[in-house]
Amino acid sequence: MKIEVLTDADSVARAGAAFTAEEARAAVAARGRFIVAFSGGHTPWTMLRALAEERMPWAGVHVVQVDERVAPAGDPDRNLTHLRESLLAHCPLR
Repeated sequence: MKIEVLTDADSVARAGAAFTAEEARAAVAARGRFIVAFSGGHTPWTMLRALAEERMPWAGVHVVQVDERVAPAGDPDRNLTHLRESLLAHCPLR
């Protein structure tokens, strides 16, 4: 296990995105797909925006949600609203 101490939230988000992209590329190369589940809340948003800029094998990526709030479509309280704005709107997912 490698432990890294990063200086700020943006650095953590970029490192998380880079790690996720690396694992996605390896999984798609080995098994043809990468399934990733994202939790809601404010914490993932910065990492999701950084992930949208990474070199990802989107054709083999499956994105699922871990949780969701009960709110109308597009409501800022919904996790899907932020998942779409931060990641899905910027990626060529099917």
